Parts: sequence; structure tokens; C-alpha cells
Amino acid sequence: MTKTTLQLPMRLAGLVLAVALLGCANPCYVLQVDGHYAIHAPLTTPSGIVEEGADPLLLDRLTDDVERCLLPLGPFKCGALPIDRSSFRVMVARDFIQLDDGEQVLPTAMYRGGGGGCEAKGLTGLGPCRWRAFLQPDRIIVVTPNLKLYGDPLVRFITGRQDIWTDAALARCATQQEAPLVSP
Repeated sequence: MTKTTLQLPMRLAGLVLAVALLGCANPCYVLQVDGHYAIHAPLTTPSGIVEEGADPLLLDRLTDDVERCLLPLGPFKCGALPIDRSSFRVMVARDFIQLDDGEQVLPTAMYRGGGGGCEAKGLTGLGPCRWRAFLQPDRIIVVTPNLKLYGDPLVRFITGRQDIWTDAALARCATQQEAPLVSP
């Protein structure tokens, strides 16, 4: 092979690598829901999380709990530990649904029969599998007012893992609080 014929494959390989590295806005993509939530009246917690609708001190405490739980499990290929509080925002959904059993869920739902997360939570068969929290593509974590599963999308965001409910250690980090919480 001549020098010229070797340069073409090397340039092509470099171009493919550049597209692979630069063409993906979030190389640690996890399932994100195209929600309709936007933060209009932001507040910032003492630790630097931009949020709307949550108790700032409670949100900081829950984030600290998730961080402490993840530290011995890391490092992760995605988010660094300690958690960069400016890398995401939190929105408490005001359009949540209160179920008869007191559970708070978001109006967005996926249907069972293909999603491992629903089955891992014991939800089998057909029908909706409602979320209590999710991550939007704009890095807004959307949660119900009780913040019950705030840790779920935060753990997914930091670890880059989609199916955290099949990993006992990650599932524990996503559900740190012992009792349902109340946020104004």
C-alpha cells in the first residue's frame, strides 16, 4: 500500500471516531421521557441544585443520601462523584395523580409488556406502569410532591445505567428514605 492509500482509511477512522464522540450530546444516555415540564420560577438549594416546588433542604438531604450510597459503588462512566449539583435541575410536578391508596404518580405512563423496570417492581401483565419520577432530555428531573422516588432518575443520571431496579445496590440508593416525604 502506498502512503496515500493508507491515509484515506486513517482519515475515515478519525472522522468516524469524531462523529461518535461529538455527535452524541449525552454519551451516558439513559431512558429519558419527553415531558412537558419547564422551570419557570427557579430557586436554588443551599448546595446549588436549581429547583421548583420542592423543600430545598429536603432536596439537598436526599441528594446527599444518594451520593453517600453511590460513593462505595463508583466510579461510574457518567456522572462524577461527588454529584455535580449544577448538572441537573428538579421540578416538582403539580399535575400529579393521587391514587386511592395514597400513592402519587405522574400523568405520563408507559405500558407493561417489554419494560424490565415495570416487571422488576412486580408489575406484570398489560396496563399502565406509572412513573413517580423521570428524567427529561433537558436534564430536568421531574418528581411527585412527596419526592418518593427522586433518587431513581438521579441514580440513572449519575451511573448511566437504565435498569437500576435489577441491581440491589443501585435500587437501595434510589430509595434511601424510610417513609414517604412531604414537600410543600
